[in-house]
Amino acid sequence: MRGSTPSLPAHDRLFRGAMELPEIFIPMLFQLLPRKVRRLVDIKRAQLIKGNVVRSNLREGIADVAYRIPLKSGNGYVIVICEHQSRSIPHMPERSLTYMADLLRAERRRGNRTAFVVVVMLHNGRSRYRHPLDLFEHLAPAEQRVAREVTGKVYTVDLATFDPAARRRRDMATVFQILLKSGTSGRMGPTLETLLPDLRRLERRPNGTDFVPMAVAYACCVAAAAERDAILKRIGEAFGAEARGKTMRVWQFYEQQGLEKGLEKGLEKGLEKGLEKGKLEIARNMLRKGMPVATIAELTQLSRQKLVALRTSRQRDG
Repeated sequence: MRGSTPSLPAHDRLFRGAMELPEIFIPMLFQLLPRKVRRLVDIKRAQLIKGNVVRSNLREGIADVAYRIPLKSGNGYVIVICEHQSRSIPHMPERSLTYMADLLRAERRRGNRTAFVVVVMLHNGRSRYRHPLDLFEHLAPAEQRVAREVTGKVYTVDLATFDPAARRRRDMATVFQILLKSGTSGRMGPTLETLLPDLRRLERRPNGTDFVPMAVAYACCVAAAAERDAILKRIGEAFGAEARGKTMRVWQFYEQQGLEKGLEKGLEKGLEKGLEKGKLEIARNMLRKGMPVATIAELTQLSRQKLVALRTSRQRDG
């Protein structure tokens, strides 16, 4: 959340200052929140979320204020992001999704049980707000219903429960899933031998000449080193030297990608560790000065459990 700056317009300064007062923000939340949400939450126990609550590179365009409101059921909190706009902003629904994702991540890092996020807006422009406020406004009613139902859900094909024997005909998608499932075992030779008749048939299908080298190259990547030469030799016998050569090129490409990804992941992990170390040092200094754990958690985004452990360790070490 942005802090106040001298260049901030007067109405934004008033909005932010006033919306931090319970005497103002509680009645305003009654006005702004949809009735369905009001029925679920205890608005009188709403708490202002202080500090930056989303990624730093979004601070120039983030919500003015945000609140954590407990559900009446006790199943966690609802986060309400309250925007103040004096002009009509394009793509506001898309921007809201970014806010939601960042807030959910931040809340989970703090150990808070967040049920969902609601974005509300107080518009104070010279004319009516003219841009869409619904992500699915352009869809037909039936399409809107489906879009709302699937947004925010993850539909999964779980290969742990995948049974190739249940598939009567092994199409390209089935072979692809068998390869992925077998890849976790590291024994690809027997699997590939079983799939050879299917691969020969699929090679004659549209995109088959691309799929077969991809499939075999994947098998080489995940197979034990002792199996790889045998796999390539068997592919040469089954499909010819050209297919073997193409497989080798795809395999080398995969190996190079894996190396680059590994280096990138290592660098990213190093940066994350450095950032975490810096946060811990800041937290230790704050604890030394007697600041409350809740405040430190808000400012550093470290979990309360970690901060309590730090405090206990500091007290034990004297």
